Amino acid sequence: MENKNRTIKKYRTARGNLNTFVSVGDKVVRVKFVSRDNKEGFFITSDAALQKALEEDKDFGIKYLLANATVDMAEDRQPQYTEITSVTTWQQAKEFLHSRPYSIPLRSLATPEKIRKAAQTKGLKFPCIAE
Repeated sequence: MENKNRTIKKYRTARGNLNTFVSVGDKVVRVKFVSRDNKEGFFITSDAALQKALEEDKDFGIKYLLANATVDMAEDRQPQYTEITSVTTWQQAKEFLHSRPYSIPLRSLATPEKIRKAAQTKGLKFPCIAE
């Protein structure tokens, strides 16, 4: 499986609102560090090419530093469903979702598509129902 995690990096400068330029591939990109107090500025990016360009730039370590890096794994998260294998028909699924603890109103379960969507909102899946 391809790794889709992305690293979010935060850069810091002690020069307040700093504007600098770095080469990313064949383009020159303006990087703007933003400061609230005009003393310490920050720039945050998840663009790997821009991160590499910033860290290879002559001003890295002089005008600005890497403050921190975090890995965002949100892109890899798959919804987790509880599979209800005892339900084999849409009618059973409808009754299952209408009963406690789910108590979904019958009018919200009028079609197989509505039943499927209601089950998803409750984190349920009915794998034994023929599509």
